[in-house]
Amino acid sequence: MRTDTKGNLYVTRNEGQAVVKFSPSGKILKKFTLNFSAPTNLELGGPQGKTLYVVGWCGIGVRWGSGCGCVQQFSVEAPGRALTLLQQGKPQLAQLKSG
Repeated sequence: MRTDTKGNLYVTRNEGQAVVKFSPSGKILKKFTLNFSAPTNLELGGPQGKTLYVVGWCGIGVRWGSGCGCVQQFSVEAPGRALTLLQQGKPQLAQLKSG
């Protein structure tokens, strides 16, 4: 899970072939459909912090612990919170808020 500077939460849906973006109030704002079914992690990064990187096992219906790793990326509207805090020189806050 990761948050952006607007307080939105990005969550991988294991075996759901998606990442879901929730508003701070819990409303589903967007679903990012993946070309693989087992996402394992995500991060907001890139030059402006507005790239959502999703990693996982390649393929659809792949068993855990088998197959190759995949990465898929999407553009998002707001930069990642942890990256923004790190760039502002506040690494302690970034670790507490994102972990």
